[in-house]
Parts: sequence; C-alpha cells; structure tokens
Amino acid sequence: MSLNSENGTRATLGSKIALICDTPAVSRMFEAEIAALGGGARPMRYEPATLEALRADPPDMVVAVVMGRNPAMQCLCQNIGQSDTFARTRLMVVQDSNRAIDQRRAEALGADVQLKLPLDAAAFRKAAMEVLAEYA
Repeated sequence: MSLNSENGTRATLGSKIALICDTPAVSRMFEAEIAALGGGARPMRYEPATLEALRADPPDMVVAVVMGRNPAMQCLCQNIGQSDTFARTRLMVVQDSNRAIDQRRAEALGADVQLKLPLDAAAFRKAAMEVLAEYA
C-alpha cells in the first residue's frame, strides 16, 4: 500500500474489500472510491448467504453500510467483527446516524472504524487507508 500524491489522499491498496450495501446509489459511490484507492471492491447486497460467501473468501476489509436500525445487518457486522474466521478482516461500519448510542453499538459489534453518512469521499479514503495500514 503506498500513498502517491502530494496531499496523501490518493493511494494504492491492492486489498480485497467487500462492500455490503442495499442502496444502489450509495453502493456506486463506495465502489468508485474503493476503485480510486486501487482496491478491488466486491459489492454485495445483504441476504442470508452473504456471511457464508464472506467466510468462503474472507476480504481484507468489509465496508458495511447500515441504514436505520437494520437488525440483520447488525447481526452480520457482529459475526464479522467478533468471529475468529474474520480475525484478519477489518470492519468499517458506515451508518446514517451518528448518535452516541449508534457509535457504541458499532464498537460493540467489533467495528474497527465507524463513519456517518453522508460521507465525504476524502474522509472515507483516509479512514480506509488508516485502518488497513494499522493492521497490515
């Protein structure tokens, strides 16, 4: 992973990143940002088979976009954030709320980083680079 611009916001990852998002417009935005970083995005919608697909080929990082209090998505995040299978996988939880309880919930689920929508592209790139570099 290397920074390759004067301001440090453009980087090359080479990481496998799973993007779990049920909102097509938001998913496209994240896919574009992951591609700009040089990472390979694997977009997925949440469905019962998502966890098994991730277990079969664990990514370097999961970006989980949680809209509202989606219990199924929170359960998926908990399985990723607290499972030995995903010990080397970083979990970024992106939520549409930034209340203190939502931050605590993301931490309890095992998130390595928690961000709020709407999300500034530079903030996403910075957070992704930091969390992946920290655990490289």
